[in-house]
Amino acid sequence: MSDKVTLLVIDDDPDFLTDFTFLLGERYRIISGRQAREALPLLREHQPDIIFLDLFLGGESGLEVLKEIKSQFPHQPCIIITEHSSIDTAVEAIKIGADNYITKNFNVKEIHGYIEQALKKT
Repeated sequence: MSDKVTLLVIDDDPDFLTDFTFLLGERYRIISGRQAREALPLLREHQPDIIFLDLFLGGESGLEVLKEIKSQFPHQPCIIITEHSSIDTAVEAIKIGADNYITKNFNVKEIHGYIEQALKKT
């Protein structure tokens, strides 16, 4: 088993998953899924330190997935990621229990900061 922090990334964009893994895979253990229904089984199987969850998963809402995660794992750190941010969805995500809400045009240094911030809450 790895001593690396484990990140679960749920995003329907394969290019984003590839880029995320390329940029962060050396420092973190990355587990990924492309569909909303994969989130809970992967969470149970891998027990990640942090979940990065896309706001829009094809036709499904990442906020609905976040509600499911938080109902079963209330202390699980989750960060919502999106290409289409809005104040309304950011507020809703935080109310549901997201630890952060970030756009996909992040830089790696920012992500390390968000990860450290989420880990301090656990």
